[in-house]
Amino acid sequence: MVKDLYSSNHWNIVKLRRILPQNIINSIISIEFNLARKDIPIWTSDPSGKFISKSAWHIVRRRKGTTLASSKIWHKKMPFMICFFMWRALQNKIPSDDAVKRFGIYLPSICNCCPIHKIETSQHLLSESKIATQCLPVAICGEIWKNRCRARFEDKKMSTWFIIQQINKLISLVLKAQFPDVHMPSSWLDKCNKMENLRPITHSLAVYWHKPSPNWIKLNVDGCSKGNPGSAGGGGIIRDHTGKMIKAFVEFYGQCSNNVAEANAIWKGVNICKDFGLPRVVVESDSLLIINILNGRLKLPWKIREIMSKIMRDTSHGEFVFIHIYREGNSTADMFANWGEDSKISFIFTEATSLPSKVRASMQLELDGFPNFRFRSKRNQFAIDDS
Repeated sequence: MVKDLYSSNHWNIVKLRRILPQNIINSIISIEFNLARKDIPIWTSDPSGKFISKSAWHIVRRRKGTTLASSKIWHKKMPFMICFFMWRALQNKIPSDDAVKRFGIYLPSICNCCPIHKIETSQHLLSESKIATQCLPVAICGEIWKNRCRARFEDKKMSTWFIIQQINKLISLVLKAQFPDVHMPSSWLDKCNKMENLRPITHSLAVYWHKPSPNWIKLNVDGCSKGNPGSAGGGGIIRDHTGKMIKAFVEFYGQCSNNVAEANAIWKGVNICKDFGLPRVVVESDSLLIINILNGRLKLPWKIREIMSKIMRDTSHGEFVFIHIYREGNSTADMFANWGEDSKISFIFTEATSLPSKVRASMQLELDGFPNFRFRSKRNQFAIDDS
């Protein structure tokens, strides 16, 4: 970090020489700081710790809020040129004859198909959320404009029937791209009826908490951040091979991200295990990123480098196994994490009787082998709802 190498308006040459060759140091010390201007990050790593152009772009750009019109006209399955045309139309930027411009004939600002002309065109045409009705107004406007240009510059007569057929064909292609495994009827009304009854397929998975093997103990931890970054807490529970609680803890971390809270919770749990002489530990967390880093599958991000280095150092002596578990199987640890954030305290529990009833109930359900269910909708898998 620059702040570690620059202080009192001067570069720390001693520190620079420890980590960099002299030719690079010469380039660095020639940089002049504008102390009157606020520092802003221009390049940060992604969650895996890699510096890529995408992460730099997300820092540099100043993203504005999403409008109703922009959220409806830009659809990833629609041809780009048609979406771009609609954007220009709503901005009154369509190229047309000078004579037309003089009379002020643009895309109307008031919808003429409504009995009471109080609805803005962009809001009226783009108000539907489903894919067919979302893309239909864009397809209609795009095809009418294409046929207008064909008639204007190629001297071809505009045909209502041809425009309708082109719109139907375009929407069919969009639906085929969005729902590749669903057979679409050729009739427009049948197609609309089928789309109305199309529902995503939801898959369920029973997730269990499993007791550790004999001579092992299990540490379940979790971290939470309300706002990410925001007010954060962590917690965890240590149980033996019979499922009996040995220790549990809650902590408050102040303002930080989910990943920082998760890493701090793991570090706290590991140190409790070491302090009480529990060397063979299975650590379960629902943060796949943290678990992959601890297992050497991902590069260590600089944002959590310090806390992750502490975890790796403290687990180098003893037997520690890091396993990812779905959040539904880590519900008791999740309760401790939220408890730490809500209560703003840090505490270690040694008796299960001192825990809230809902936490004891969750522990008992996990011990008795009752599952929690994980529900997810699979991408591009749909079914017809005939109810």
